[in-house]
Amino acid sequence: SSQNLRVPGTQLSMDSPSSGVTSSGVTSSGVTSSGVMVHGISSVINVIHTKTKPKKMCFVGSDGSRYYLLLKGREDLRLDERITQFLRILNPMLHASGTRPAHTYNVLPLNHRCGMIQWVEDSVPLFTTFKRWQKSEKTAQQITSGGQANTAAQAKLSGLLDSFKWKLISALKARGLGHLKSRKEWPKDVLLEVFLQLQKETPNTLLCNELWLSSADTAVWYRKQRVFCQSVGVMSMVGYVLGLGDRHLDNILINFLTGEVTHIDYNVCFDKGLALRVPETVPFRLTQNMERALGVTSVNGLYRATCE
Repeated sequence: SSQNLRVPGTQLSMDSPSSGVTSSGVTSSGVTSSGVMVHGISSVINVIHTKTKPKKMCFVGSDGSRYYLLLKGREDLRLDERITQFLRILNPMLHASGTRPAHTYNVLPLNHRCGMIQWVEDSVPLFTTFKRWQKSEKTAQQITSGGQANTAAQAKLSGLLDSFKWKLISALKARGLGHLKSRKEWPKDVLLEVFLQLQKETPNTLLCNELWLSSADTAVWYRKQRVFCQSVGVMSMVGYVLGLGDRHLDNILINFLTGEVTHIDYNVCFDKGLALRVPETVPFRLTQNMERALGVTSVNGLYRATCE
């Protein structure tokens, strides 16, 4: 019976004075001493359109609440589980030193090929802010041009990877290097030129604008910015110590209600990124958009104090 199964990540602490467990082992809200039990599973399953096609599932708990988890296949989540356990051990020390703890979530490996991950509520990938800007720019461009977009404009407003490829091919052809297909053969000065073009075309105010526009007043915005600075600082240092890689924009989430940043997918750890076909040499991700969102003091204010 599903009612004999506990919803992952809802273990109830019997030592907690607020647990409210009666002598029968059941709270007034339907929670047993083992945690929230599975009352049912929603028939609606959403497929996330990423490489491994994970499925977002909804469990209905014995307390009447809905719990969302991500079922991932073709991936070993045991390392993710260990990293989240490490963060939970680290968080009391961060709290004791007056630093904001890292946001964690529950990971349940089922075997070496699949597992379940707690859905991080009210958070979206950083890539979402870029896609929103790109969509609005594309709409504005279509309105001003009457639906007739030139090739350069289409490349600029296409997918980020497509835009990079288009600019790279153009730069290589301009130098008579269009025959180079291997990444190892691409000149570093050409790659830097393409990067600077993409950086120039993308506003560095996307994140800070989202934080500002999602705030009811300046006091709320100020609190969000402080939370953002601290959470980015903590995960920058934790990521550096752990050798955390694969920090693309879909693996960093942000909650625009609080400003908190959450990292997901810890599979590339302990400097494993250095052994990739394209080695990841940066110690942590701190792009111009993230730096601008740190506020007027940039990296020399609360962010630096949190890192130190």
